[in-house]
Amino acid sequence: PYPNADWGESAQSMDHTFNIFQMAVKCHVRRVILASSNHVMGGYKDDTLYGPSSVHPNTPPNVGTVPLDQNTLKISGDAKAYAAAKLAGERLAMTLGSIYGDTTSFVVLRIGWCQPGENLPDTLCAAGSPPEFLLEGEDDGANNNSGMSEGD
Repeated sequence: PYPNADWGESAQSMDHTFNIFQMAVKCHVRRVILASSNHVMGGYKDDTLYGPSSVHPNTPPNVGTVPLDQNTLKISGDAKAYAAAKLAGERLAMTLGSIYGDTTSFVVLRIGWCQPGENLPDTLCAAGSPPEFLLEGEDDGANNNSGMSEGD
């Protein structure tokens, strides 16, 4: 799902991930790669205790990325359900890898930003969802607020 997925959509994503991992082990697939998300650690974005520069590989997950702007939050959601689905996949990959690593290995990549099409300042959304996947309306109020002009 996209970061604005609800809990039902995220549960379906978890089911898909679990089924694929289970079949990979059963069929002795050599390597499985999971595309996870930076939203697994997104809760640290505005955490004054940690801050972005103090998050390290051993820092525990803090799911979701809550936009500071309430309008963006209303439109895009907080990514908690999405991030929880990604974290569940990461944890299952770690568990299965420790049990079946001699036949099936698992690699997890936390992707920081990916959207369809070109990544231009006017197509980027503060919540991490392409405009066509926003919960309501066509504009999240964050477009063109990056301080960049077309020539930058």
